[in-house]
Amino acid sequence: MLDVESLSVKFHTRNGSSTAVEDLSFTIDAGETLGIVGESGSGKSVSCYSMLGLVPCPPGEIQAKSVDFNGKKLLQLNNKELRKIRGGRISMIFQDPMTSLNPFMRIGEQIREAICLHQDIDKNQAKVRAIAALEEVGIKNPEARFRDFPHEFSGGMRQRVMIAMALATEPEILIADEPTTALDVTIQAQILELLKQVQQQRNLAIIFISHDLAVVKDVADKVIVMEKGVVIETGPAQEIFSQPKHDYTKKLLQAIPDPDKALKSNEHNNSDVLLDVAALYKSYQRTEGPFWRKRKVEQEVLKNICFNVYRGEILGLVGESGSGKSTLSNIITGLLDASSGSINYNGRELRFDTLAQRKKVQLVFQDPYASLNPRMTIFDCLAEPLLLHKIVEKPQLQEKVEGLMVEVGLSKEVIWRYPHEFSGGQRQRIAIARALACEPELLIADEPVSALDVTIQAQILRLLAELSERKGLTMLFISHDLSVVHSLCDRVIVMDKGQIVEQGDCDSVFKQPQHRYTQSLINAIPKF
Repeated sequence: MLDVESLSVKFHTRNGSSTAVEDLSFTIDAGETLGIVGESGSGKSVSCYSMLGLVPCPPGEIQAKSVDFNGKKLLQLNNKELRKIRGGRISMIFQDPMTSLNPFMRIGEQIREAICLHQDIDKNQAKVRAIAALEEVGIKNPEARFRDFPHEFSGGMRQRVMIAMALATEPEILIADEPTTALDVTIQAQILELLKQVQQQRNLAIIFISHDLAVVKDVADKVIVMEKGVVIETGPAQEIFSQPKHDYTKKLLQAIPDPDKALKSNEHNNSDVLLDVAALYKSYQRTEGPFWRKRKVEQEVLKNICFNVYRGEILGLVGESGSGKSTLSNIITGLLDASSGSINYNGRELRFDTLAQRKKVQLVFQDPYASLNPRMTIFDCLAEPLLLHKIVEKPQLQEKVEGLMVEVGLSKEVIWRYPHEFSGGQRQRIAIARALACEPELLIADEPVSALDVTIQAQILRLLAELSERKGLTMLFISHDLSVVHSLCDRVIVMDKGQIVEQGDCDSVFKQPQHRYTQSLINAIPKF
């Protein structure tokens, strides 16, 4: 179905040429799943983008002996011919849903537009199919949510919308670029099962790009391992994961989080309460119905939230997408107002009236684009909080910025680049560096490692654990990866539909869960 022979991609920059992909070859047949794994920047995404004309030339330069899709030479097609294939016969789930969804269009219209563009059906039929696609990927009340905008969805639900859009056009090949990165474990399990069912029903070929090796092992028939643009190992999935031959593959496997190996001592005995959240409620008013009969509906997203965060501990917060985790973090950091309830910090009401108070509580956003200005270089993005809070003087500014970059596993030479010049995982690391720049007392990390490959994820988690122990940094760690939470956190809170259903120390909650919802989360964890 798709035969790629000796594909290479170069980028010509002001600093010279750099090779993103070198001599990549593979074939994929109908009904087969090819997994591509490797660290951020290894060329996984670029290799697939280049085949579909999504790499601008210049600065890109694409060369190949052949990229053959059912007899069509993809690299020799003009834009008009390629558009008939791209999104229709070959569909793609992009890594970052917020940059792929139009913020000014309702999500239903975006899905309907894709269907009408590639299929000969009217708008009413396309709407029915779009609503069915939303329901298929687990969006509740799809008829009402058809009219919502992307910003009204959580990160995980936006990813589900992207998956619905990709499947709605009934493609022959689906390129899934980190399709379950932003999803909680239960929805991830549903999506993977959905992809398997669709693949069997339609004899669909899937190219599955991911840094989650447990997921790739579960879904892929054969695997390509890439490092710095070069294929270093390829073969059947079971063979690659059970008997890896290359040291790089072994390093990836060793970096998978192990709940039984704690990253920190997990012996937190401090009873000094830093953050006290009591009887917190949050509700929104949304309008439903046609414009001539609109009605306001109260939607409660947080209900009687009560918990403490002790000084120096790492408190985990888990739950499905839409359970209220991000809303809670935004209220604590002052980005949203609570409908009722209280939040006390160090025994006083938490307010953000001064820069000194804002410096104490920092947030690592789920979406790194939310904290990085696309018009500013990375140096300026990291220098801004340092100068604003007068942490360093200008003569020491570059040294401090370079130190932050090295601390999160990036080269100090790239500080003059812009955010769009980095991969999704690299942008997430920069967002973490920006939050750490202010030297906060309380760090709220909203899915801080969801976009990172396993090796960098391991580095960041070790960094956060070291900061917690060395500097006494207190952290509220929000994640859908229960293995990460178990290995990093002292205690955990489990949320479902805006309520806390269980909380306690990690070993007790994960090994002997009392609530059936917690048990369902644990059962959905991919087994490696």
